Amino acid sequence: MTVGGLIAVVAFWFFCLHEKEPSYNGRKLSEWLDDFDSPPKAERAAIAVRAFGTNALPNLVKWNSACSPFLSPLDDAFWKRPVVLRSPLTRIHKFFDAKDAKNNHRALIGFGILGTNAAPALAPLERDFETTRNSEQATRTALAIRSISTEGIVYLFHAAHRCGFPKDQAARVEIWQIERSTISKPLLITTLLNLSADDDPMVVADAISALGRIHSESDRVIPALTNALSSTNEETRVRAIAAIQEFGREAASSVPALQCALRDQSGYVRRYATNALKFIAPGNLR
Repeated sequence: MTVGGLIAVVAFWFFCLHEKEPSYNGRKLSEWLDDFDSPPKAERAAIAVRAFGTNALPNLVKWNSACSPFLSPLDDAFWKRPVVLRSPLTRIHKFFDAKDAKNNHRALIGFGILGTNAAPALAPLERDFETTRNSEQATRTALAIRSISTEGIVYLFHAAHRCGFPKDQAARVEIWQIERSTISKPLLITTLLNLSADDDPMVVADAISALGRIHSESDRVIPALTNALSSTNEETRVRAIAAIQEFGREAASSVPALQCALRDQSGYVRRYATNALKFIAPGNLR
């Protein structure tokens, strides 16, 4: 290796391993965030991170999107490289992958501590979500947005379908936790109703199912679920019927639509409609 090449390698490693960070009480942001994982130090670490305030945001946004620039053995292009390069590439990838995972974790902790005070980071996070092709980063970014704003719920629903199984599970678990959280139910219902009109049919289906699990505010939700029975998407119609059934007799206004569903061209839909009517208004089965 030439002297110039050696200098370039050293400079590259120095750049990757030594990031400029703000400091508080003589310690870097990353050091305070690492302390948060230790229960005896967590409270003091949270106070320190809040003291950083918006000064922490550039690093947190960067760490959230950290992704190894080196080819992973999971990438098709990796196997097109000469055999002699694969072993060192694998080692380099593992090193950076571990470093990136640590920074990803720091970012989620930081956004969680700062909460709504991290609002200035919403724009770059939303931009990262829209442009990333990495499914794990999509979920991570949705979780970061969720820490800052209730709009994160929308991103989580979309992340759950951008990621294939099992990578979608982080987004789905968070969605289920939100349904059981103390978040304002009217706000959550409004968000889910908006999602039930989304362009992505799978997002629509999941939003409808969530409305059924929550079974709240029937005066707003039942009309929306009843309208969903006219969807051209079979899965949407099935999920809508299942959600309506969760409301029991509160869903009496949907009976005429359920009776129409008994004549649906899909046997799957007809079975669900029959079961729902048995539960809601058995006397209306015909």
